Amino acid sequence: MRLAKDISGWLYEATIGENRAMLVEQGELVKIRVERSTGAVRAGAIVDAKFVRQWVAGRSGIILLDTGQESLLQPLPKGVTEGAQVRVEIIREALIEKTGQAKRAKARPAKDAAETTSGPTLLDQISAGDQPVRTVHAHEDDLFAELG
Repeated sequence: MRLAKDISGWLYEATIGENRAMLVEQGELVKIRVERSTGAVRAGAIVDAKFVRQWVAGRSGIILLDTGQESLLQPLPKGVTEGAQVRVEIIREALIEKTGQAKRAKARPAKDAAETTSGPTLLDQISAGDQPVRTVHAHEDDLFAELG
């Protein structure tokens, strides 16, 4: 289905349990992004974690985040030992592959003096681009439903 040709940019909707964004170009759906409210750490977050164990000796390891979620840390900071606190940047959120296999979030050591942050939301991410963002509200026409 198509919207009016004059609609282009991101359409953003915050709903219960998830936030959705659709990129529309000249009334055609180009991309959909969904951010679910799972409590999982977001990509771009800077967090403190506990180093649990080495995964590949000297190269990568498993860390435990405050959320209880495990993450793969690569590369390992020099001299890190089991039980040590490390500040990391999440570079990929945890995900479930199409086959159903769960993959841990992926992290790297944070830059020196990096402040902790929860990372950018979906709205932050799409607003940082060069496309306009229009927030859609529940009391307006359901543009998401119109495009399926």
